[in-house]
Amino acid sequence: MYTTPIRGSSTKTRPESTRVVFEWHEVEALYFDDFLAQFSEDALPKGEELASMMDQYVFFPDAYNHDPREIYAVKEVRTFYQTLFRKWPYWFFFCDLRFNELIKMTACCMKKRACVNHEEWPATPMRVRKAEVSQFIKAGLPPMDKMFERARMPKSASLVRAAEILRYYDLYSK
Repeated sequence: MYTTPIRGSSTKTRPESTRVVFEWHEVEALYFDDFLAQFSEDALPKGEELASMMDQYVFFPDAYNHDPREIYAVKEVRTFYQTLFRKWPYWFFFCDLRFNELIKMTACCMKKRACVNHEEWPATPMRVRKAEVSQFIKAGLPPMDKMFERARMPKSASLVRAAEILRYYDLYSK
């Protein structure tokens, strides 16, 4: 695992986002040690430092760039993200919602291949069915709230983020 800044992602009110890249051998071996050494609950800061990490990360499996399939169609990537969510369910706090990587990660976590063929919506690369993603959202909100508490952010900030998460998924849901 390595991280790189996403050039051009900064604005006047926020710093550049960070891409967290999982390499092929990590995906294939379900290797999370390096990631968890940096991002496990015990390793994360508290307070303002953690608050500054919210909405700043884009997670990406580098191993499959040349595979013509979407990542949610690759069994190894699906298994990797399903395992990652079980080990580290804080996606809604950390993922940068300006990018569509969270929806791809979510699609990997669906029990069935919940992605609708892109021909159904030619302007959108993929969508997930609302009925199948609602349980995922329900499972992801309590860990997100835990990060808000750890960051000593007000409950109102958590509610705003939850609304942003719901809007984000609405863009990609049918």
